[in-house]
Order: sequence, then C-alpha cells, then structure tokens
Amino acid sequence: MEEKIKFPPAKRTGRKVLVPCRLSYAHLDKPHVSQKSTDATPKYEVTCVIPKTDKETLAVVKAAYDEAVAFGKERINAKWKPSPKSEFLKDGDELEDPRNFAGCMYFAARSPRPVPVLNRLKDEIKPEEAYSGCYAYVSADLFPYSKGQDGVSAGLNAVLKLGDGERLGGGGDPKNDFEGIDFGVDDKLDDL
Repeated sequence: MEEKIKFPPAKRTGRKVLVPCRLSYAHLDKPHVSQKSTDATPKYEVTCVIPKTDKETLAVVKAAYDEAVAFGKERINAKWKPSPKSEFLKDGDELEDPRNFAGCMYFAARSPRPVPVLNRLKDEIKPEEAYSGCYAYVSADLFPYSKGQDGVSAGLNAVLKLGDGERLGGGGDPKNDFEGIDFGVDDKLDDL
C-alpha cells in the first residue's frame, strides 16, 4: 500500500520557486546532455511535472516567470522579450506521446554542479533515490537568457524527495520480463 504523500504548497521569493511536483527525466546522480538543449555541456537536471488542476502551483511558477521577464528587460535590454519558441512552461497534452505528461504542465531545471538531494527529514540521500516517477519539492531559480534567442530557463538548486511513485521510462523486474518463455534448455548452464 502506497503511503499518502503530503504536498507542501508552492512558494516563491522573486524568481526563486519551491515547487511540489512529480519528477521526470531525473538526472541527479551524474550530469546529462539534454537532447533538446542547444548547450552540449552535461548538466544535472529534472523535469518538474505539475497537474493542470494544481492551479496554485502553476500560478506561483507563472509569477516567477513574469518576474524573470521583467528582470530580463531590466538587465539585458528594455526590448528583451522571450521568443515564442523558447516557451518555459510547456503543455504535456501537446507532446507527440503525452503518456506521462497528460493533463499536466512541465518545465526543466538544470545545474552545472551536483545539487543536494534530501528526504523529508532534510537529511541528504543518494541522488539516485530521487528518480523519474517519484514526488518531490524542487527549488529552482528562473532567469532570463539571450543566446541565439531570448527566453527564460530554470537553475536547479536542490531536490527534496516527498515520496515514491511508479517509475517512469521503463525498467521493471527483468525476471518477470522473461517469465513463461521456454528456451528449450534444461536448468543447467553447462551448454553455454
């Protein structure tokens, strides 16, 4: 029986957000090069998946995004404006295969350095314990950029694991994968 997970409310301080979400594309144990990124530098990253029904959390993310846009106009250029192609908060229903993102919005957060991964007692845990499919509270800073096109991105600060969830992206028990298949051999491995 899966334990009931208590989700803390989303919080915002300027461009910094604390977001309750489900993790996808979690790469916290070693840096990864995202296929969608124009930067080939490996980074630690997670994708934060937020149900569309969680309007409070989405409002917090939107307010931080608006703050990042204002910061971009102030710091980069008064005419700075995010390109429509650089959309920050994306709609999971618009994906070609929305399986794990249906009914949700999502954004990616990245860091060039390892980030702390904590449990609910705020003790550090192994990064691989925060996997794609688990539930977490993610700390990220939204910031404007101007590299080829203008946009807003999220810097990953830390991840606090709230609870387990069904793993995303495959995996499973390999013994069950081959259950019931007759290989035409006896139980001995002498013939290998």
